[in-house]
Amino acid sequence: MLADIHVWLLGLAGLAYISAALIRWRDLARASNPKRPWGLLILGIVAHLASCLISFLFSGGADFAYASLGSLLAALAMLIGTRFMSLSSPGLLLLPVGVMAIVVAVFALIDRSHLGRNMDQRSLVFYVHIIFMAANMAAILLAAASAGMYLVVSRQLKAASNRALRLPQLPPLGALAQRSLLVALAMLLGGMVSGAVAIGPESHFSLFHPTIILAGLALLMVTIALLARASQRISDRGLCWATLAILGLEVAVVVTLMAVPPHG
Repeated sequence: MLADIHVWLLGLAGLAYISAALIRWRDLARASNPKRPWGLLILGIVAHLASCLISFLFSGGADFAYASLGSLLAALAMLIGTRFMSLSSPGLLLLPVGVMAIVVAVFALIDRSHLGRNMDQRSLVFYVHIIFMAANMAAILLAAASAGMYLVVSRQLKAASNRALRLPQLPPLGALAQRSLLVALAMLLGGMVSGAVAIGPESHFSLFHPTIILAGLALLMVTIALLARASQRISDRGLCWATLAILGLEVAVVVTLMAVPPHG
């Protein structure tokens, strides 16, 4: 178990995020001045940061390190970045991050080959590729969290719920989802270019690997969604539904990355 401590820490972080989001959601309807579950949020960030550091410094598993870093960047963006925007209850946005963290931890425990040291003697471009793809994951998680919250707030407003007055307003959520998708698109393009450069002559890279195919579909979907929104062919609500579909693709990318032999 100690050898997999970084995996258990990631799972703990995921549980803390999910618990914090659910408690916050419950308290928004019950309390006149609901308190934020800071204890769970701090526990989640500390456990997540420790998992990420261990995976990079001691474990060396590239797939796990990428997923751990990407979800950590998303959590930090939700807790810190949204403090400078007109968004209240940033802890509610952490639900998809918690789910992603648990998915990664479960698949890492099922197939421990992804925990072995495979980042030794890699080129600098390989690490640049990991950073780009982790940033892409973070941006998609932030976009999906904002999109999901947009749809929830819209429904709460129609139902005249008590939560509606305490939840974030719709325009900032829609803007955050769109801007996050723009960042995700840029990071995904950077990740693909750096990944292509990092391919060595001894690698077993294949364009038909499930991870590559799904990443290409994600790139296509993000591009279409952003172009459709820019041309006003879809509303913020339509963009939010498209963003959730893109999140589903991102989860599938992570699952194939952890469950299928390496793509390069």
